Amino acid sequence: MDSFDYDEIDKHKWIHAAFVEKVNGINRDELHDSGGSEKLFFLIYNWLVTHIVSMDSIMIAKMNGEYDDEVGSQNIHKQTGIVIENAYELAARIMNVNMQTNAIADGRRKKSVVNEISKSTERLINLMELADSRVQVNGCSNFQLRRLGEIRSALTKSADSLAEIAAKKVIKFCSDILSGKQGVPLGIGDVLRRQLGRVSSLAGVIGGFDAMSSTSKSAAIMASELAGKVLEIELGSAASLRDFGDVET
Repeated sequence: MDSFDYDEIDKHKWIHAAFVEKVNGINRDELHDSGGSEKLFFLIYNWLVTHIVSMDSIMIAKMNGEYDDEVGSQNIHKQTGIVIENAYELAARIMNVNMQTNAIADGRRKKSVVNEISKSTERLINLMELADSRVQVNGCSNFQLRRLGEIRSALTKSADSLAEIAAKKVIKFCSDILSGKQGVPLGIGDVLRRQLGRVSSLAGVIGGFDAMSSTSKSAAIMASELAGKVLEIELGSAASLRDFGDVET
């Protein structure tokens, strides 16, 4: 970049630094989960499509004196449009399936559908991050901005519903432990932290805990409180085991 008169050098270097920061911020423990590995996939996919195929190609064309402003701009906006339309179609499918879930009586079938909605929502979140990064760098049309607004509306509703489901899973599990219905499983702390992290991530998509619906927010608060009590029990158990080890020695 420093080898020629490059008009976008500052922006380009800033984008490189931001990408390095994202990579360094990846939690390696989460890569074993499907959600974590998919997030990494979209981070790399985003870099390939948004940066290498688009911005780096433009930089090389400018360096070689071969860049055509009009053609380059058209290609970039076309690629952005494809990403937004893919996200729009996925959001529409999620909304349709969401509306059908209440009519499903079979518990196993309903659980399978909710799981599919969850996976699709994760993909939509990643697609929206890709779309947003392209728009921030290259802009988009007013029509595409309206599309993005509609997608965010659908994503918010889906994320709110999934956050409530995730929080209620924590509540049910913790309630069973605290009532003595089941014991304290080994490694429960890590499981609860991951599940609470999922609730927090979905809340972030919505716009924070204050932006959640009242039922989802209440479930998230209760989940956090009950999880805290279970974690205290786990810590007490760990301390007892350490004492037992001291006695043995």
